[in-house]
Amino acid sequence: MMTPQGSLTSGSFSEVEIGKTFSVKKPHTIDKELKVKREKELKQRQKEKEKLKSEPPAEDEPHYSDVMAQKMTSKKLSRKEKRLAVREAIRKKINPDLKQELKELNDKIKASKPGALRRQ
Repeated sequence: MMTPQGSLTSGSFSEVEIGKTFSVKKPHTIDKELKVKREKELKQRQKEKEKLKSEPPAEDEPHYSDVMAQKMTSKKLSRKEKRLAVREAIRKKINPDLKQELKELNDKIKASKPGALRRQ
């Protein structure tokens, strides 16, 4: 088997220089950097939450609870949790006229199913 550098069994690698030093970060410095980065992200998220809570939503802008419901549905949740979050968000948004119309449609559907006469 031949490669551009030579044969695999020859042991000569043109890319590696013998004696070249590499700078490797020590594990404790990597941990510190990650900790600082996480703290910054956490502070930024806290600021965003406070900003969303404190500002009154504009007319076309969704409310804080709707934003949180959207975030809940975008996370990895079970189907049941997603369904409940979406139902709750819908319940808050639907106005009474649509609720009444929805109820009437559901009653019609129930009445049209077989066995509906026996239930009444």
